[in-house]
Amino acid sequence: MELYKANMNAVGYPVISRFIARDPDQETFVFRKFDELTARNLLNLQGELIELENRLATLDEEVKSSTDPYLRSSMRSWRIMKETAEHAVGESKEKAQQRIDFGKELDMKLEKYREFYITGWSCNILISVPLTYGHR
Repeated sequence: MELYKANMNAVGYPVISRFIARDPDQETFVFRKFDELTARNLLNLQGELIELENRLATLDEEVKSSTDPYLRSSMRSWRIMKETAEHAVGESKEKAQQRIDFGKELDMKLEKYREFYITGWSCNILISVPLTYGHR
């Protein structure tokens, strides 16, 4: 009896979510897609990736113009870049470590962009597809 009274006094999201969840036809399963916000966020992420792309070009030019053969070789081999960052001294070590750190930053940003791109836009398709099949 107490549980019944608690349910009768429920308001707002608890009542609405229970109603939506119990709808066998899922006709009430309607949510905003936030298309404009999704597009804006993707544009912002693209802008950040363009900046990273330009930074990478600058890092590449710095290494190309270097007289250090190990640093120059680090552009062709991850192993050499890693060894240079770990064992070299001075500018070579610093530049190789910059490239490794930059690669990690770029990887995280690209992963975020791809994940958001896929889930952000595919959500528009998935929302209109029934969540269960043969449910009538």
